[in-house]
Amino acid sequence: MASRKRCGSVAGFVLVIEAASCPAYAADLRLFFSLDDAMGDGHPIMPGPSAENGVIEVPACSGVPMHTPSELHTHAIPDGGAGGSRLYFWGTGELGDPDPNIWNGIGIRFAIEGTAQVVGGGSLNVISPPSSLRWDTASDFDPRGTPSRVNLIATTRVGLQLPAFVDGWGNNDNAVFLGYLEIGPGMGSMYFEVDEAGISRRNGNQESDRVFFGWGDDPVSGRGAGRRSALPDAVFTPEPAGVFVLTCGLLAFARR
Repeated sequence: MASRKRCGSVAGFVLVIEAASCPAYAADLRLFFSLDDAMGDGHPIMPGPSAENGVIEVPACSGVPMHTPSELHTHAIPDGGAGGSRLYFWGTGELGDPDPNIWNGIGIRFAIEGTAQVVGGGSLNVISPPSSLRWDTASDFDPRGTPSRVNLIATTRVGLQLPAFVDGWGNNDNAVFLGYLEIGPGMGSMYFEVDEAGISRRNGNQESDRVFFGWGDDPVSGRGAGRRSALPDAVFTPEPAGVFVLTCGLLAFARR
């Protein structure tokens, strides 16, 4: 049976028509980085990613939300420094109208302009109970590689669901924890980019749904490989002392 949806009323009577004829509801998704370790007190310990495919397998939990990453409120671009760092990546957005928004395809690249590189990390998959499984097990959870990317697919799974605190790996401020990257020593600027697989929402429209990367600039379409925002989503700059040492080294080299 086709699903039905209320689309309006006429003279006090509710007009009910087939959902297919209602206009598609456009939704917003925002992906952002944080330097904060968001494990809450009493929250289950997060294991490391699988060396084989980068998946971080965790059980669903209830009653213990994760901490809210500071960047969700400050809208700051995180600076991981030049000595190596861990960057957590999150998703947030609208709750859906009237149903939860379910993003069932997250195909993204992590593009760095500079000398820093992604050297490790992984993506979260809630695996127990089976009804909590976020992503198909055939998803690409491993951000290592050239280019660095993940491709998270939820054909019949939960996906990235908003409201966020569904499986315990989110918080009360409607942000969903997705995974983390290990960044090796080096400098540069990092950007989220749309991968070939794209970013999609169940029953959504890639043309009208909007995807934001980080903070402070315009949205991009979830369709079209290589789309990115104008501003970097994370940066890696040396501490002032490190800049001084580097400058002195260059001057000494120049005097030879």
